[in-house]
Amino acid sequence: MKYFVLIILLTQVLHAKWRPLTLKELIKSSDAIVMASYLDGKDTVQKKHSTKQINRFKLIDTIKGNIKPEFLVRGRKTRMCVPQTYFENSKQHKFLLFLGKKYKGSRSILNGQFGALKIESNKVPWFIENKEYSFQRKPKDLKLVLKEIQSNLVPVK
Repeated sequence: MKYFVLIILLTQVLHAKWRPLTLKELIKSSDAIVMASYLDGKDTVQKKHSTKQINRFKLIDTIKGNIKPEFLVRGRKTRMCVPQTYFENSKQHKFLLFLGKKYKGSRSILNGQFGALKIESNKVPWFIENKEYSFQRKPKDLKLVLKEIQSNLVPVK
C-alpha cells in the first residue's frame, strides 16, 4: 500500500508544470518594476542549449522599488532555452521589467519571458485576463498597463 501511495505522489510531482504568475502575484513578488531601454549585452557564457548573458539597461521610469540609473539583468542571447528571458540585443529597445532582488551585481527577471515585456508603439503584450494564470497576452496601451499596475500596488506600511 505504501508503494502505491509513493507511486501516486511521484506521478503528481512529474506532472507538475511551471505556470506564469497572475498580475497580483507578479507585482507582489517583484523587488522592482521599471521601464528601461536595452543598452548592451556583456559577459556572455555559452551553455549546452543556450547562451547566458548579462544585459545592461538604462532606467527610464521606476514604478516600484529602488534601482540605479544603469543596471544589469541576467538573460539569454538565444531563444534555444525558450522559457528563459531573451533579449534581442538591439540598442534602445524599451522594456517593462519585473525584477527580482539583486544577486551578485545583477537582477533576474521574474516570471520568465512574461516578466520582460517589450514596449512597441506604446503597447505592451499584456494579460488577457489578469486574474488568471495565462500564457496568452495581447497588446495593450502602455498608459493603461501602468495604471493597472499602480492600482494593484500594495501600499507600504
